[in-house]
Amino acid sequence: MSVLTLVLALAQAAPMPSPPPGEAPRSWRDQVFISPAGEPFRVPENQPYPVAQWFNQADLNHDGKLSEAEFIADFQRFAAVLDADHDGIIEGTEVEAYETVMVPEVHSGATFSYSTEGEGSAHGPPADSQPMGAGKYGLINLPEPVSAMDMRLNGRITRNDVTSAAIYRFSLLDKEQRGWLTLAELPETYAQGHKGQVRKRRRGR
Repeated sequence: MSVLTLVLALAQAAPMPSPPPGEAPRSWRDQVFISPAGEPFRVPENQPYPVAQWFNQADLNHDGKLSEAEFIADFQRFAAVLDADHDGIIEGTEVEAYETVMVPEVHSGATFSYSTEGEGSAHGPPADSQPMGAGKYGLINLPEPVSAMDMRLNGRITRNDVTSAAIYRFSLLDKEQRGWLTLAELPETYAQGHKGQVRKRRRGR
């Protein structure tokens, strides 16, 4: 079985979110995690940070290790959710719906300053630059993780683009090049590491 066939099989086997992401009622008290593919996970502040919810969903065989194939399958599954007309391409109103309805956080600005030394890339801003948009809630500093898959900048994100983005982002997280990720070794998101400060600002303390 080829790698592509395996990835497609895993993507088809992966459970669809229920209810669809972004449709749950929101509160300023919610904790937000945005997966490497751009999928939002929201839970009340008294619950565990939802990175584990994403990891357990993506880890299809539940062995505690998220393989590259499972990682790609998670991207393809979520891309299928965004592809409302099922033509294999995410574009136009589908991207707009993602940015305005599903994950409006992509429009939020920077809240914390990091060093901005180093060069960026077409894949997104430098890893150590200040987090903006979805970058505050993700494992990788990408203000808009879905649009960032459009490497040709033509407003069309194909299945191949989704796979390429998944492979690249997996390599950023798999720093030891083992071919798998564990939940315990994932970096904290900015929101996760600073949630106490965020609560105080929101409550005016």
